[in-house]
Amino acid sequence: MSNQRFVIRLEPRSISACASLPEKLFFMGNALQHQVDVFEQSEDADIILDLAPTGTGKTKAGLTVLKHQPNKSAVYIAPTNALIEQQAEAAKHFVHEANLPHIVKAASAKDIKSWSNDKVGNRSGEKLYNVLRNPATVFDDVGANTPILLVTNPDIFYYATFFAYNKLDKGNIATGFYTKFSTVIFDEFHLYDAKQLVGMLFYLAYSHVFRFFQNGRKVVLLTATPEPACELALENLKQAGVKIARIDREVSNTNLLPSQTAVNLELRPQPESKKEWLVELAAEVIHRFREKPNENGAVILDSLDNINRLSDLLQQQGLSNYIGRITGPAPKSDRQRAMQCPIILATSTVDVGFNFERNPEPTRQNLDWLIFSARDRAAFWQRIGRVGRVLGKIETNIDSEAIAYLPADAWKEGLSNLDTAGGRTALKEMLDKLPCLDKPFLTAYWRSEAFLEIARPLLELEEVLENLAGAELIAKLFETLKSILGGNRTWEDYRHRMKVLRGAETIAKESLEKLKKDWKYIKGGQAFVKTFIKTKFPEEWDDLQAGRTTLDAYEDLFKEDDE
Repeated sequence: MSNQRFVIRLEPRSISACASLPEKLFFMGNALQHQVDVFEQSEDADIILDLAPTGTGKTKAGLTVLKHQPNKSAVYIAPTNALIEQQAEAAKHFVHEANLPHIVKAASAKDIKSWSNDKVGNRSGEKLYNVLRNPATVFDDVGANTPILLVTNPDIFYYATFFAYNKLDKGNIATGFYTKFSTVIFDEFHLYDAKQLVGMLFYLAYSHVFRFFQNGRKVVLLTATPEPACELALENLKQAGVKIARIDREVSNTNLLPSQTAVNLELRPQPESKKEWLVELAAEVIHRFREKPNENGAVILDSLDNINRLSDLLQQQGLSNYIGRITGPAPKSDRQRAMQCPIILATSTVDVGFNFERNPEPTRQNLDWLIFSARDRAAFWQRIGRVGRVLGKIETNIDSEAIAYLPADAWKEGLSNLDTAGGRTALKEMLDKLPCLDKPFLTAYWRSEAFLEIARPLLELEEVLENLAGAELIAKLFETLKSILGGNRTWEDYRHRMKVLRGAETIAKESLEKLKKDWKYIKGGQAFVKTFIKTKFPEEWDDLQAGRTTLDAYEDLFKEDDE
């Protein structure tokens, strides 16, 4: 059968502990080798890419870099709002243990809005700028010019660096984000959407071209599952002269600690019929619970609707008291209760920063079995990494079980040829070959819409730097981005298109009377009018291009009454 199910045993995983800590990290007591590697490599490298497995302390690894520049500010970009609070607490604990002077502030949109209005205005942008400028301006418990560790999300980082705040604050905020931070940590960046990834890569290219790396800025990238498109972009950045250190997963064979049990994994094609699939899932869960009621397991699906329907089916079988749900909309109290249940139903909410902690803590893995779906390879490896975690556990040799539902196209593309005796290496090599697990939109977006996206901050920066030293670097920044992302058009092309778009945006907000009088002085107004003439009146456009007429000649026409 072409869609036959496979069972493959994934061997146990281990990770290296550090045998001898550097003096600056003595406060950690014990550390994993990848955490120390990040710290040591960051002394020389501009960008440090930590690829340690999920659940092995990459957050702490990134924060070690603060010890190199203890009196300078930093920003930590967590992938979701739910993780901002969690990572801010982890950062506060690290800062305290490391005896660093930083004040740690969570900065989701909700957090920023809640900051005090007493010393600054009530605009979120104004508050954010003042916190960047001097945290003591907003927070009473902070001394003057205390370095800040800002914990925010990719959207706010994007809005800040792409001049997307309101016109009163956008320049100040962008300047702050581009110049304030000596350490920048992007956490779980494989979860960023295409636009957020472009924002991250733009910042890396800017830091290179405008010599912030040369002046000591360090960027830490944390992920266990980098996208191939991102790896290629980073390789292109390396070719442009950026020093990038790569901390690979489990390359060392010394001082090994068990991190994940062996996993007996079954691969199944996801059925086309949702109803049939949910019935199959319910039967699997019921079977496992009745066969081994003392084991703990979870089901992770992308769709909240599927989780809701599966929950209904299980409740109909009398399992209501044994089911916990962890989904985006669920209150924190519900999540805490859910984590104690032997059967957990979850959405992608648990894909990052979630350890299925139980109280009391089991001496073995928190999850004995896992059933999940995966639409791409990053989701697959993130989810398989949730089951059988045993780092720091007493019992580490009890096998775990998993069932993974993959797109049916995987079998058509060659999954049937999987070497089921080859373990993790054979499985990774096979999954890397399957086009159905790619994220093709990422590359397509980067080579098309992304360039119009980056034209906005480039144009803003060009206007800020007009007639100043550094203005010549805008063209270089564009060419660097072009080498990273691909693409064929020139900066002149995108500059003009962005001026037209910006003019259209501005014109749409203005009154007709103001437009008749001031169209020449509105940003992008002249570019918009030129494009309008070119599109609607090609003969007049030829005259304009040949110099037989000028834009000034249209001024009286625009001032005429509608009649």
